[in-house]
Amino acid sequence: MKNFPNIAFAFLFATLVSACSAVQGGSAGKLSGHNDTVVQVDNTTTLANMLARMPGVYVDDFGPYTTVRIRGGTPLFVLDGIRLGHSYASAADAVNPSDITAIEILKDPSETMIYGRDGQYGVVVIHTGNFDPQEN
Repeated sequence: MKNFPNIAFAFLFATLVSACSAVQGGSAGKLSGHNDTVVQVDNTTTLANMLARMPGVYVDDFGPYTTVRIRGGTPLFVLDGIRLGHSYASAADAVNPSDITAIEILKDPSETMIYGRDGQYGVVVIHTGNFDPQEN
């Protein structure tokens, strides 16, 4: 029984490592950084479908009642540098899915800290062809 805490710690550590490696895989392509993901867009893709393919993003797609969750809460949506708030509906209405060139999912507190309290549950940063990040 003396070794139980060590065995329990080893089991939890192994579980954590395997979970982290599973979350990082499965993206369609990479931009700079470890959480930036590019999604392939076709004519039938909706923003909800794109987000559902992202690691760590949970989407309940019920038409007008679609909800998006990251880290257990509703993320902040940012479109081309403009904060849209925490409503998936406002983000979906603000962007045409065929205009989306990249979606970044920011989950780590060091990445979301620039958004303050609004970024506590993660940030979905949507880039379109109308935005040049080099200009900012």
